Amino acid sequence: MPLLALAALLTAAIPAMLGRGPWYDEFYTFYAADPGLGFWQALQTRWLPDNHPPLFYALSWASGWLGEGVEQRRFVNLFILAGFVAGFAVLWRVAPVMAQALRRWGPVYAVALAGCSIAVLTMAELRSNFLAFAASALLVAALATVGSPDARQPGRAGWAVLALALWVSSQIVSG
Repeated sequence: MPLLALAALLTAAIPAMLGRGPWYDEFYTFYAADPGLGFWQALQTRWLPDNHPPLFYALSWASGWLGEGVEQRRFVNLFILAGFVAGFAVLWRVAPVMAQALRRWGPVYAVALAGCSIAVLTMAELRSNFLAFAASALLVAALATVGSPDARQPGRAGWAVLALALWVSSQIVSG
């Protein structure tokens, strides 16, 4: 069921990524993440002076190979989604009790996410909104998992997911 909901989310988001026309903020992201600039030059001249944290610009810059247009570059959000799914899979293994709850409520959550217009809309734009959405959801799950009295020792993988989700969330919020 969760895989079916993920497929439904992708079925809605991918045509939206390709079919939606670019808007002002996306043009700025496209300009700021110009892969023709070197990393340090882009960081100093375009990413840091902006009022948004540079993390999404760096991700967009690194994915410049996706295409020449805003629409193709939106596919960076699929990599963010893959990272979210991988982080969630690590958490699933860390806490058996959470895994039990995920088996029970995960399909409901997945269907709700797939049916949430915000998930589709944020995936369908070249902005950091989907990164904030995914990082916040992963952070909540990581905090609940690592802090659960029923969790096994989280180990390096569990702590790494928590640290990464906390860092990414802090970068998004700091803008």
